[in-house]
Amino acid sequence: MRNLLRGIGRILTLTGIINLAWLLVNWWTGKPIGQLQILGLLVLALGLTLLRIRPDEKPVKSNLSPSQREEEKRKHKSWIESGKN
Repeated sequence: MRNLLRGIGRILTLTGIINLAWLLVNWWTGKPIGQLQILGLLVLALGLTLLRIRPDEKPVKSNLSPSQREEEKRKHKSWIESGKN
């Protein structure tokens, strides 16, 4: 599923970059900027967002057993407890 989303993200990003170039050319030459070109910027943003999807590196807290949760609490020290200002 992640690979599918990244593939779609690549396509959307490429489409958005092409649209951005088209928008800049129209702006530079003084032509009017169309509504679809503004929509293309949203496509670029969506494509970049899909490319940044990362797998969860930490286990979800609800999947931890109570003893594992207690161990995580003991490991954690706040910045106050560590003596840093």
